[in-house]
Amino acid sequence: MGKGVVRVKVSTMLKLGRMSNLPTIWTNTAVGLAFAGLLTDYTLAIIAMVAMSLMYIGGMFLNDAFDAKWDAQHNATRPIPSKETTVEEAAAFGSLFFLAAILLIVTIAREEQIISALISAVGLIVCILIYDWKHKAWSFSAWIMGACRLLVYVTAADLLSNSGWPVLAIGACVMAYIAGITYLARSEHLNQMNSMWPIALLYCPTATVIYFASITNNFSIILLATLLATIFWTLYSIRSLMPGETRNIGKAISNLLAGICLLDASFLFLLDQVILGRFALVAFILCLLLQRKIPAS
Repeated sequence: MGKGVVRVKVSTMLKLGRMSNLPTIWTNTAVGLAFAGLLTDYTLAIIAMVAMSLMYIGGMFLNDAFDAKWDAQHNATRPIPSKETTVEEAAAFGSLFFLAAILLIVTIAREEQIISALISAVGLIVCILIYDWKHKAWSFSAWIMGACRLLVYVTAADLLSNSGWPVLAIGACVMAYIAGITYLARSEHLNQMNSMWPIALLYCPTATVIYFASITNNFSIILLATLLATIFWTLYSIRSLMPGETRNIGKAISNLLAGICLLDASFLFLLDQVILGRFALVAFILCLLLQRKIPAS
């Protein structure tokens, strides 16, 4: 009996934390560190990924806590309305995950970077809380969600050095990509589309990689192959948004979220971080595999 309870609780935490999306957080972190100059300190990279993962999971737990009433009416299979957990429990765990993440960030940041890293991390938590609190009420909250991803890149970079404009540029384009996904997902529960214009935002990161590659004259074979794979995957994902019997917005959103790993692989190959770039490609496959068991949205 005890083991059964543990299994239920673990499955509940996996659903609350939307753990299938964690590989995208790992690759975001790798990109931020790469732009800050990380080359071979993979121990620091792993700890940074754990810290950013805790931020993400904490935000997801609190998202369900804030959305409990809405989910009770529109998505009764979520853990809180289905009585797998409570609002209080989800909020308590979410807060603990935030605290653990902050402690890890203070531990691994370079001494001269602790203040900068803390400011970025606190800014990330504030954006997460604002989004969780108001994302159903504010139409522009999609950009707040995007800002959360931007701050993952920035926080990771700030562990090693002050964020430069390339990190901000890359992060801003991924912010647009995430905002596009968020707008598209607004009517996911109805499997309907309110507007198609957010699709244009999905190509901002790819266009940015092409721009950076052109000014640095760095069009390696592996970068070109990854860019083509990213463009193809985005088009494949968009197909599920088209009107008709085959429309499946949930599938499109899940695929686009996994595609973040492909975007990050492009950034990493652009920086000649081949090992981390390959890691991002593996993370993409892992993300798809995890989505088969754990809903991504």
